[in-house]
Amino acid sequence: MKIDELRLFAAVARAGGMSQAASQLGLSQPNVSRAVRGLEDTLGVSLVTRTGRGVELTASGERFMAFASETVQRYEQVREDVRKLDGSLPSRLSISIPRHTGRLLMPAIYRAFHEKLPDVFLEVTERQALDSSAALADRACDVAVFYDNATSPFPERRRLFSEQLYMTGHKRHLGTGSEPITLAECAGLPLLMFSNPPYARLIEGAFAKAKLSPRIARRVENKVAMVAFAMEGEGVAVQAFSNLVNEYENREIQARLIADPPIEREILVAFGNHVERRFANAVFRLLKASLNAVAPTARWCKV
Repeated sequence: MKIDELRLFAAVARAGGMSQAASQLGLSQPNVSRAVRGLEDTLGVSLVTRTGRGVELTASGERFMAFASETVQRYEQVREDVRKLDGSLPSRLSISIPRHTGRLLMPAIYRAFHEKLPDVFLEVTERQALDSSAALADRACDVAVFYDNATSPFPERRRLFSEQLYMTGHKRHLGTGSEPITLAECAGLPLLMFSNPPYARLIEGAFAKAKLSPRIARRVENKVAMVAFAMEGEGVAVQAFSNLVNEYENREIQARLIADPPIEREILVAFGNHVERRFANAVFRLLKASLNAVAPTARWCKV
């Protein structure tokens, strides 16, 4: 999903028709219609209803219009911020993101930063939270995106998004539906527990707070192994939806939102102390704007 597509959809919504928007944008009407259909295919919902006078937004279209407008506005603000930085831009920027999120996050980050900061060499690396913290301290990394269950000594933290976790696994345990699953129902399933301490504390703490005891079938040292066991049907695993988007869309794994109560965490960002403050502020806004484009797919919520 690109910023130009969001601008185009916003123009269609405001103009109330494909032809009117095409005229305003200097495009052909078929190209505008094709772009809107592409967005609908990507999101899996209908965004507009065709009428004799043009188009009307569906309920999903109204929600997406708010998202598109806000994202475009953030991009314009970042563009202005970057212009004001003048010659103070660094030649290189290193961003660390959580493990197993690269396939979803990297394309959006690279697209946005290459468009707005074309002269800055960008490096995006997947790291565990502890490694990201050490990299910031050693100046091997400038920016770190991480989950709030990390206990590493990060510098000042800023919130990006929040997310609710999902119970994932084979249909023999979760069925074929996608409706939410209660934490009490989760307690009765064979749980695969990733032994990473912050992760384990988050999951076990959620069960304990609800006065439930998880039925742990296996503890694993490797998250990839945990996912593989879940896909094979040995047990279920609590995961972020962003970690398994492709597998879910390919129907290789089931995913049901944990509810009543949910298991939640925040996605944060920290900057190294060596990063100039004005540049850090501009990068924060650009990072949030770029990740806004994947937030619906990752099922992240705004904070």
